[in-house]
Amino acid sequence: MHTLFLFIFRRDFGSYNVVKPGFVSERQVVPEHIKWPSYFDTSLPHPGPNEPEIKTVAQIERMRESCRLARFILDAVGKHIKVIPT
Repeated sequence: MHTLFLFIFRRDFGSYNVVKPGFVSERQVVPEHIKWPSYFDTSLPHPGPNEPEIKTVAQIERMRESCRLARFILDAVGKHIKVIPT
């Protein structure tokens, strides 16, 4: 409980950069073969499922594998990029 309290009420938010307004490019044409999301016309997504999906052991293991791969890729790419104004 003490750890949760410190997490919720801490004042140290770590290091970060302030996000400033930037340039928004013109609207791009989306190819017809790409399906529009459910909220395209209404701006409202379809309601979610009524019950949580219970994953199988195999699904959980595949999720873990994909997360490990994503972490490896982010670590590898992160060594070669830097933040610069565009």
